Amino acid sequence: MKVKPLNLVFLLLGALATGSSISYAQDRVLVDSTLDLNELTMGKAYVRPTGKIQFIPEHFVNAANYADSISKAVEVPIGESWTTEAGLSGVSYGTYILKLNIPKSLSLIAWQENIGLNAAFEVEVLETGAIVAYSGKIGTSRETELHWWLSRTYPIYTHENSELTLLIRVSSFNFNARGILIPPKIGHYEILIRETFLNLLGRVSGLAVLLLLGLYHLLFYLSRRQGDLTSLYFSLGCFVMVFRQLSADRIIESLFPGGAAAYDQINFRILYSTMILVPLLIFQYYKHLIEGFLINDRLAKVAMILSLIPLIYPFVAPDYPSVRQFVTWFEIYDLLAAVALVGLLIYHSRHNVKHRVEARINLGFCMVFVIALINDVGYAHYLWETANTMYFALIAMFLGQAILLADKHHRAVGVQIHMQEAKIVQSAFLPNEKKFGPIETESFYQVADQQAGGDYFDFVFDSDNQRFFAFAGDVTGHGVASALVTGAASGAIKSFFTRSDVIDKAPIPLVLQSLSKGLNEAVLAVGARADRLMTMAMIGIDCKANRAYYCNAGHQPAYHFSPKNRKLHSLCAPSQPFGLDRNISLAVEEFALSSDDRIFMYTDGLIENGGPKGERLKKRQLLSVLKSSSSIEEAKAALLELTAKTWKNFPPADDTTFLFMEYSQSPEVE
Repeated sequence: MKVKPLNLVFLLLGALATGSSISYAQDRVLVDSTLDLNELTMGKAYVRPTGKIQFIPEHFVNAANYADSISKAVEVPIGESWTTEAGLSGVSYGTYILKLNIPKSLSLIAWQENIGLNAAFEVEVLETGAIVAYSGKIGTSRETELHWWLSRTYPIYTHENSELTLLIRVSSFNFNARGILIPPKIGHYEILIRETFLNLLGRVSGLAVLLLLGLYHLLFYLSRRQGDLTSLYFSLGCFVMVFRQLSADRIIESLFPGGAAAYDQINFRILYSTMILVPLLIFQYYKHLIEGFLINDRLAKVAMILSLIPLIYPFVAPDYPSVRQFVTWFEIYDLLAAVALVGLLIYHSRHNVKHRVEARINLGFCMVFVIALINDVGYAHYLWETANTMYFALIAMFLGQAILLADKHHRAVGVQIHMQEAKIVQSAFLPNEKKFGPIETESFYQVADQQAGGDYFDFVFDSDNQRFFAFAGDVTGHGVASALVTGAASGAIKSFFTRSDVIDKAPIPLVLQSLSKGLNEAVLAVGARADRLMTMAMIGIDCKANRAYYCNAGHQPAYHFSPKNRKLHSLCAPSQPFGLDRNISLAVEEFALSSDDRIFMYTDGLIENGGPKGERLKKRQLLSVLKSSSSIEEAKAALLELTAKTWKNFPPADDTTFLFMEYSQSPEVE
């Protein structure tokens, strides 16, 4: 698989997006709820408090009530919830007390909040009364609390104080009242703010990568529109992930009318609904990437319909707690979707010969995604201490998919070039002349999706014996395989009519029957291995006797119209298509021709192709054109106008061919 320059750019951006900044961290155990910063150096840029810290439950402590409240303090473990490990059942808000010993060399330190599980917090310096850090809005009830999770860095001015006391007021009503203090980083402001900037740059770069990928594949899909929806679903997945992250990081909050409180009411709805939408888009993407991916389409539709319930519920729920109580079910949904995705990829990597390599490569990407998902769920439920990794796993997964799609598109372009070359060669099989003795012809030939087609027509005129033959055929399927069958049929017809000994002496019915056997052998030889059959309608006209002969190998009927008496005759004589059985015998139908009589032949694409809403031509419309036109030139123009009006430039799904023939009676017989 070749990697294109565009993919290398995406890989470099992805490396920036997933790269981590240099850390100089050291955990420090608190002594009497005090954190000593005297050993901070550029090699130890910041510390994280661990151990036990003083906590005053159900009190928001400030400078005015500090002296009265400190007696109510209890020690709780940092990083463990109040409700379980700390044993403070029913507590939903309170105040941590953290004391700092600061060296005189530091006049500016920083507080960097990690994304924790408290719904809101604010940090006040007891000595100065300054609020130095905050997230959301603390409250004494679910209604007064504004929850908000972000990782930010805040400066704390020491003013050369050797000791500072931080009052960390927290509330956790909107997180199942399971308050927890994730250890913050406290240390050199310059280093921490640089780390924050690098982390933000990494996240923004990741979003930029996803946005570029989404735009690229959306434009690719819009520029081609050839029924392949992989690029469309991939771009939608990228856009949803970008929008989710912009919402989660509250980057788009300033664009939302009504301020933070109003935005908060839509933010959680976006986050939870996208937990369902992203897996749905991933499954649709793989459905179009790997043929037969879902195995059981009916079961997949039922699962998709059921998925609409959790997808819509966040937008109809009255508030965040109504949704938050079902968070476990949302996580179970994602885990089940991940397991189903891995299971399907394992199945296709073992049993799908055509897409085995694609399935195995995608399986590797999905395993990274599943591991990250399991890690994040366990991390959110305190099962282990790691970090959130889903964002970076998704970035890596989307980058990998972009490379696979780029390679697929590159191969598709190569196939398209070969298709165009085959189309040029195939066009050489078709006749260029319109006038054959006493017979005028008009024809139309269109290939579906600009590929080599399976339709075929030809005219043969024996000027010495004044005999004319017309053929309209249709090979099952499309593409190069069908085009090769039409080439075999064309060769068989042209080879047959070079045998002048047969053509000169044999009557037309015998010529048609003998030719049908040769065509059947040719289609069997070429089409059997590619599972291709060919239908064909054949007409032979004896211009000296004004007689016509018709036979049909499983094709659409032809029509004979006489303008003089306004009679329309359907030419059926049905039989089996070529390539189905070695033993074939076609019945030949005979009818008389008069001057100005017309014959109309067509392939099934004319009545089976549809417009954007499924509109199709009716046979009665075709016959009305045949009867109402004064000439075959007018009939062709009228039929093309009718197809344009019905199909509305919608890409055809099948090849389309139709032929008009007008007979001028031989003067000798007349």
